[in-house]
Parts: sequence; C-alpha cells; structure tokens
Amino acid sequence: QLAGFEPHPGQAFVSYNTQDWEIPGRDTIVFGYTQEPASMFTLVESGKTVGVASGMVQGFAWTSLDYDFAPSMLKQLPTLENGLAQNNDVEVKEGDKVLDANGTVTELAAGVQVKNSAGEVVEFTGQPITMKQLSARFEFNEKLTWSDGTPVSQADYELKWKIDCDKESGATSFITCDQTAKVEFFANGYTATTIPG
Repeated sequence: QLAGFEPHPGQAFVSYNTQDWEIPGRDTIVFGYTQEPASMFTLVESGKTVGVASGMVQGFAWTSLDYDFAPSMLKQLPTLENGLAQNNDVEVKEGDKVLDANGTVTELAAGVQVKNSAGEVVEFTGQPITMKQLSARFEFNEKLTWSDGTPVSQADYELKWKIDCDKESGATSFITCDQTAKVEFFANGYTATTIPG
C-alpha cells in the first residue's frame, strides 16, 4: 500500500510531496498516466501530466493545500507582513516602463492611464507621478541538492531565470519576465522587483 500519497483540494499536482511517498519493502514506485507528456520542458508544455512528472523531479517552491499557500522549498513565503515583500512608492517619468491601468506593459507617455500609489486611475500628463512597485525576496532552503547530491547554487538560480526569459526558448508566456524590472541573485535565491504599477 502506498503511504504518503495525500491529494488535497486546492493543490493542482498530487506530486507535491513525492519525497514522502513510500511502499514498505520497495525502493521503486511506478506512477502511471494514460497520457505521456509531449515534453518535460515546462516552458513549452503545460499539460497536467508534465506538471505531475516535473514536480517529482524538480519539487515545488510552495504548496496550496486546501487553498492555503505554504512554503515547501522556500524558507518562507514572501509577504508584506514578514517584510520579504515590499510594495514601495516610486516616482516614474515619461519613457519609463510601467503597467498601465489595464495591466499592460507600456512605455509611460502623455495620455496613458495608470494607477497612482493611492490606487486611483489617473492620466499621465508628462509630470512625474508616484506609483507602487512590488519586490519580493525568494529565499530557498540551503540544503536543496540536485539528484547527484550537488548543492543548488546562485548560478543555478541565475541560469533558470536566463532560460525562462529567453525569447528564443519557445516558452508559451513571458508575463513574469516582461513585468519584472530587475532580479538580484544571492546564494540561495533571488529578489525580484516588478515594474511600477
């Protein structure tokens, strides 16, 4: 009997805790689906089967068991309350990249409607305006390793971001990359800052 297999409402992939799965007396578990993933490259394939399979290989940074987000590989979820996320007021000017009032990435110019730092939809007239800018620190457990035992490093986080945001990768969406102003990497994670808006 398979122990540790615990599907929950709100958790999209049942493989969120495969590290806890066990069949007493066995060292191998075969998990089968009626459909084979077209690819294990999750940037170009987003089907359910690849989500389950890649979760077994890569793990999950967080879970959403019973619709409640919790850290898994992360030390903590970044929130405004714990200070790992900050929603700062920043001044923007003509030519800056922002999200307009509809959430579209745009270059700020006269006539563009944006949400100011008070959350009001206003029309940019050419004078600097104050908007919100979110940054979040994603700090992963230092004990994460690859399957061969090599510790996950800053270079690994940098490479993942580079691949995810490579316009030649074939990815189906670049929304996160397009809405990110900068990323700062450190030994066990990164801080991502969105464009204002």
